[in-house]
Amino acid sequence: RRRELLLAVLTSWATCGASELATGEADAAQALTASYSRGALAFNEGAYAEAAANFQRAVELARALDGQPPATPATVQALEQVLAKALASAGAAESAPSNPIQYGGPAPAGLAVHSGLTQEREAGSESRLESRLDSDRAALRETPDDPFAHLTYGMYAFGEQRAHTAAAWAFQRGAELAPDLPFVVFGMPYLLMHALQHRCDFAAVDVWEPKLQLAMEAAINCILKQECGPNEEYRFVYSDTARVVSNAYTALTNPVTFRRPELLLSFLQSRYALEVQPPPLAPGSWARVHRNANSLGDPNRKLHFAYITGVPSAHVTYELVGLLPLLHSSSVSLSWYTLQKGDVHFLKSVGWFRNVRLVDLSDLSHAEAAARIREDGVQVLVDLDAHIEVSASKPSPVISHGAAPVVIQWLGWAGTSGHPRVQYAGLDAMIAPPTHAHLFSERLALLPGTYQANNHALKWLETISPSPGLRAESTANVLSGLHGLNDTDAEQPAAGDGSRRGLDSRRPIACSYNQLFKLSGEIFANWRNVMRRTPPAAIVQGAGVSHGRKYSISDAPRNLHASAHADGVNANAQLFFAKALPKPTHLMRMSAMCDLALDTLHYNSHTTGADALWSATPMVTLRGLSMASRVAASLSATAGIADTTVFSYREYEDLASALLR
Repeated sequence: RRRELLLAVLTSWATCGASELATGEADAAQALTASYSRGALAFNEGAYAEAAANFQRAVELARALDGQPPATPATVQALEQVLAKALASAGAAESAPSNPIQYGGPAPAGLAVHSGLTQEREAGSESRLESRLDSDRAALRETPDDPFAHLTYGMYAFGEQRAHTAAAWAFQRGAELAPDLPFVVFGMPYLLMHALQHRCDFAAVDVWEPKLQLAMEAAINCILKQECGPNEEYRFVYSDTARVVSNAYTALTNPVTFRRPELLLSFLQSRYALEVQPPPLAPGSWARVHRNANSLGDPNRKLHFAYITGVPSAHVTYELVGLLPLLHSSSVSLSWYTLQKGDVHFLKSVGWFRNVRLVDLSDLSHAEAAARIREDGVQVLVDLDAHIEVSASKPSPVISHGAAPVVIQWLGWAGTSGHPRVQYAGLDAMIAPPTHAHLFSERLALLPGTYQANNHALKWLETISPSPGLRAESTANVLSGLHGLNDTDAEQPAAGDGSRRGLDSRRPIACSYNQLFKLSGEIFANWRNVMRRTPPAAIVQGAGVSHGRKYSISDAPRNLHASAHADGVNANAQLFFAKALPKPTHLMRMSAMCDLALDTLHYNSHTTGADALWSATPMVTLRGLSMASRVAASLSATAGIADTTVFSYREYEDLASALLR
């Protein structure tokens, strides 16, 4: 009966739409916009039949306009996709559970258009994606007051293009037009905050931080405590869209988690609470593991220890793990499981992995991968990723299917995993003192020294001990980086001849090769004061690359230059940006050029910190409360220079200024 009623409504709306067209194209365009807005509003309230009726009317009006604005071909296609989503949701709503815990509602209407983009990227159409970004931006000029168009564009710019400036603008405009939409209140702040951090737009970060905290607390309270707000709130909090946009990585790296680190564990537990739990293991599933455990007293039997990761070989994790095979004694049988196709081939080329058993699980389902690990008799499994990757190749779902009796989370993720099947976290007493145990779902396995295994001398001994004459060449490399980042979205700050002459080998130079999103307004204020107090000194900031993937650096350099100039700093002569280089060349540049490394606060220098210390560059760091903000202190203390760790912003500024004089 509902389907018959829906069909009748659609027919009546189509007839009504045709009669409205007779009043003229202007009235039709206005009716199109109104129908779309009513449909989107109904969709977000869960009234899918009403939404479908309005979208059907909008489609008919758009087709009748025959390409006249705002009914461009792209608009018609988007409307058809949204209509299909509404019709599917209307059919599914009949069997939808009333319990909000089980609610898995669809995405907001304006975001349904985004669903086909993944397939488009998988088809290898980079040029089409870039042209679509430009065409959609132009289309927004024709619909400047449509919040859903802006939010859809923001999702596309953020997820498919990593164009953070475009995404930040679109999200903020969409929020301005529709501030009460559930997506705007409970989902978008995660993505917008990450985009703003990449732009180094510190003023906007401060504005959105309390809004992001509200979104995080709403999800935690609703899912874990059953303290839900209005109907539209819990419907979005439990939706698939919420789980996609509010992922663990955006939760870990935002300033809310830095100031309130206890929220990370609760947030991750709320994510796991929404997942469908795998069925219990069949009797005998652990038989092979138990046989191995019972024979550990046999001198001919070895403990089966294994690592699992899903990151690509270009990820920084692989810069650290080369040391691992050398750390295990002969009493251990070592395996390495990868969920990323091609990584086994890469590891076979690494000398230290020649005696390690390498297994490719990329073609198996999560349940099949877990079964394979059990069949191999693995007794201890180390998850190197936790939530560092958002892709389907992360190990967490495999662990959920019971891969090993003992699971340890270590190295890749700077916080708790929150996973109910992970018993231990490999940490150290600096990043996770016993008083911080409540921030972790795992038991703390505190390692001596630092938790991070690194030994750059194994691979890059010559590059971290460069010849003295290389400093001038390295500074020239930075200058070419400032003006040639090869990023179409980058708007570099104006730089005249003065800035080109400004960086030479005789000046004291402080470096930070951290990703731009790690910079905070508080730390950059310290940097400005350091530049003002030490006029001969220069600061070099890296830009543009994360984990081997190109990111749009957008207008971050311009924002940082403007902030410095406004504070009385001659940024053209003192603030520079360096392009990414291959690892050996980068280490050589750092060792030859950098006199001091400046750490970030909210999210420290991790692998970047190891690079600095192995390049014999002391690192000034300010220790925070969260694990992610204490890693640099751990690395420095283990390197024997704990006195470069300070405990206040003023101490940070004073020490950096003194060392650069």
